[in-house]
Amino acid sequence: MTTVLTDAAQCLIDILETENTAIDNNAIANAIALLPEKRAAADRLSELVRTSTPREMPHSTLHAVFKRLETVSHENARLLECAITVQTNIVKLLLDVIQEPEDPVGYTRSGRHHHGANTARYQSPALSITTA
Repeated sequence: MTTVLTDAAQCLIDILETENTAIDNNAIANAIALLPEKRAAADRLSELVRTSTPREMPHSTLHAVFKRLETVSHENARLLECAITVQTNIVKLLLDVIQEPEDPVGYTRSGRHHHGANTARYQSPALSITTA
């Protein structure tokens, strides 16, 4: 049983390390793609640990693998937290940029200056937003 447990733990470690590398390289789509595989590996390991008896688990190899799993898991949590913070800040920034001013200023087809909520288009240096 110890070999089965260490293999399952190592499988999860490998997935977490791959995910950590992806997150560290800002390859968020690659990290997200690993989620089903990571969940399956974690579920498998949890089930193996749950069904193991204490005397099947005390080997030093098993202890070392689980210590490594703990280290990689903590790094994974830290990287995920950082990535979520960055993504949240990007969304906030984008929302700030595309917020329509309360009194938008626009121009009619004839070039006349137009104030008010009926302005059909708001121009930003970075974005062009058409409102209905």
